[in-house]
Amino acid sequence: MRHRATRADAAEHFRELACHHVPEQVGTVIERILVDGPDAVVLGEICQTARPTARAYRSRFALHLTIENGLIVRYHVYEDTLAVARAFDTQDPELDNPN
Repeated sequence: MRHRATRADAAEHFRELACHHVPEQVGTVIERILVDGPDAVVLGEICQTARPTARAYRSRFALHLTIENGLIVRYHVYEDTLAVARAFDTQDPELDNPN
């Protein structure tokens, strides 16, 4: 999770997402799309499995997109980064058995 500023950065972001998750164990539910001029907000939930730990996680999300001249010029994702970090945490075996 870091700032991306160029088209190449954005492409790399999606490649990294793909290689760090189990593709057969993924799901996205889009609940609502709101549009106001060039801006759109997408609300929903993702379900992923972290490849390094095999831990599944769920995260509610809001995605803010801005379109100019047919191109995405803003792509901001707001999600439960703690859930993501815990799923990828290889140092905490307690996360595999939450009681």
